[in-house]
Amino acid sequence: MNDSTHEELLARHFAGETDDREERIIEAWRAANPDRERAYRELAEAWKRTAPEAPPAFDVNAGWGRLVKRLAQEGALASTPSDSKPEAGRARFARRRFGAWAMSAAAVAIAALGLWLWRPAQERPEWQVVAVPAGGQVARASLPDGTTVRVNAGSELRWRKGLAGETREVLFRGQGYFEVAPGERLFFARTDAARIRVVGTRFEIWARHQKTRVTVLEGTVALRAAGRGPELTLTADQAAAVENGSLSEVRAIDSAAALGWLEGRLTYYSQKLVDVLADLSGVYGVDIELADPALGDLPVTAVFRDADLETALGEICLALNLRYVRVSDGFRVSR
Repeated sequence: MNDSTHEELLARHFAGETDDREERIIEAWRAANPDRERAYRELAEAWKRTAPEAPPAFDVNAGWGRLVKRLAQEGALASTPSDSKPEAGRARFARRRFGAWAMSAAAVAIAALGLWLWRPAQERPEWQVVAVPAGGQVARASLPDGTTVRVNAGSELRWRKGLAGETREVLFRGQGYFEVAPGERLFFARTDAARIRVVGTRFEIWARHQKTRVTVLEGTVALRAAGRGPELTLTADQAAAVENGSLSEVRAIDSAAALGWLEGRLTYYSQKLVDVLADLSGVYGVDIELADPALGDLPVTAVFRDADLETALGEICLALNLRYVRVSDGFRVSR
């Protein structure tokens, strides 16, 4: 995506008007440069906070005013990274199609993005990145403060060089196991949907489909939705999630079993089918889509060790009275 086309394509993306091919172009553009990814996250957050939930007649000048005011309140473009990447495929897409008014709003927001993208490079923070492609092997990341992170397939971890700043902050998407080193500075992990605050603890983050789930093995973690809102406090063997901007209830969980992926074992206890398929897609590097998004809420309880993808899909479909078929780019699950 070159300089002359990025603004239009990103505007259409945030308005929910891009197709699968264009989403892949945007994904490649983001992955090519950490500065672009950070700018994308910040713009996504600004768009999410300023876009209305229904399609009114859109006033561009008013929209610009709202956006600028929001960015100023939150410390401008470089202070509050967030990610709102839509998912691909039938059930993977949850875009809002509001038409021309949404395109206008997104185009207004893109102007703010340009302020970040084309700032002199020396003014931008340096970022360290550990990214594991879908189908890849678990990677281990060591942060400057002594924190270690195990990064699963289809996942990415980013942090400012040296963990500089008043707090220790990382950006994360996918699935990872964190062992946070104690320290005077608070440690924050941000995903597309949530903010996780800790001092020193061991916990897991699962962040896909604009949903974030946190499981605590040791210590204490405070979880809240991205932006402002109430916090949930989690302790050992507890889990909670953020979805659609709302916090779930805290529930007891066998945290050791939930981390079976560290030993090559995939363990699911009453998890939504859409989340399980997202895991399998990341682990095996194959697209899996739901023919009917309503099937995504079906609960899955299963344990797989050293199973190939078709074996796992077959067992899940048998238990839920579903079926799967091969398609050109992976698999489709349906009734």
